[in-house]
Amino acid sequence: MSNIENINEILSLEYHGEPVCLGRMNSYQVASSIIAFSDFLGVIAKNVYGEKIELKTEIQGIRGESFDIDFCLAVSSFAVQTVSFIGSSVGFKEYFDLIKEAIKAWIHLKGLSPKEVTPQNDNSVKIENQDGQIVYISNSVINVITSNKAGKAAEQFIRKPLEEGISSLSIKSPRLKDKAIIDQKEATFFQQIGMEKPLMDTEIKMGLQIQSPTFKEGNKWEFLGGQNSLYADIHDEKYFS
Repeated sequence: MSNIENINEILSLEYHGEPVCLGRMNSYQVASSIIAFSDFLGVIAKNVYGEKIELKTEIQGIRGESFDIDFCLAVSSFAVQTVSFIGSSVGFKEYFDLIKEAIKAWIHLKGLSPKEVTPQNDNSVKIENQDGQIVYISNSVINVITSNKAGKAAEQFIRKPLEEGISSLSIKSPRLKDKAIIDQKEATFFQQIGMEKPLMDTEIKMGLQIQSPTFKEGNKWEFLGGQNSLYADIHDEKYFS
């Protein structure tokens, strides 16, 4: 694998509200949020650049006023060459847009499974929430919000801080001068979104190794298949009884 080259792309995770007005925040929550946000950014990177991409995040600085953490992002490939946001065919704007679109999709669905999902001819998906409201999103957004890893990460760095007193949080790109904002009232929306019906049916026979079993209703098991992890529902009433 090639060396990871730091690039000039910064993302800021900012928490706002009375608990952090003096730049203070529970140290355990900060540590958990940093790890979870890094995991979330990694899921976004793989959906934008492919499974052979690895994202490295480094803490560049922590500021007061609100509680702000700057993340310096670096991208490398398992292939021969190093990939950068600037040099790749897909730029950092597309990467940040997927972050914003995933957050909008979580808010649109309000933490619930879609009422109906309809694939479109342009690689987008028509998604109707339980209230009958419709939005069109990319397939990559579906991959993110239904990802077990992204769902767990969102619960940790979004839902928990908001439920424990943070009034809002934002994810900012200083270079793009763009941001995504999440309010406290939207906290419960951020979790893994279950899909009652798959977008398409495909049968594949392969050997799998269990990586992360879960016995919480609605959560998927994590398996290792070859070089990649995948998530699946377990349907075996006798096993769970």
